[in-house]
Amino acid sequence: MWEALCAGRSGIARITAGTPANTRSASAASARTSRSHATAVDVREAKRLDRFAQFGVAASVNAVKDAGIDFKAAGNNPSRCGVIIGSGIGGIETIEEQNEVLHARGVGRVSPFTVPRLMANAASGNVSIMFGLAGPSSAVATACATGSTRSATRGD
Repeated sequence: MWEALCAGRSGIARITAGTPANTRSASAASARTSRSHATAVDVREAKRLDRFAQFGVAASVNAVKDAGIDFKAAGNNPSRCGVIIGSGIGGIETIEEQNEVLHARGVGRVSPFTVPRLMANAASGNVSIMFGLAGPSSAVATACATGSTRSATRGD
């Protein structure tokens, strides 16, 4: 994505899946799976996470690596390290999938992983688990304004 952005190549393409019949646009910009995304979340774990949480975990792994943080290093206290990740809605793909299952096959066929996959804090919770962090773990549903959301955990 970064190379394409620097080269001025557009990420806009024709919509290939899940296009509602009443949509007026035939094109969109969609995040594609990247090498770093694929290596951050193994195939087995990916089945337990909605796509938004997979991207959240991958972005967190890359951020921790880029920052050179070693949570297991001497002196780091896991209870003083936490995660806050923002989303617009959480696991919307899971909501859509399981709603279709509910209507087509009945309540008994809805996945038991539905709630853990769709909840807005699925990304932050899984990042906390991945890095063994025991400090605050939270999610804000402020979408693009997430970076401007003030956290009560900072003592502001």
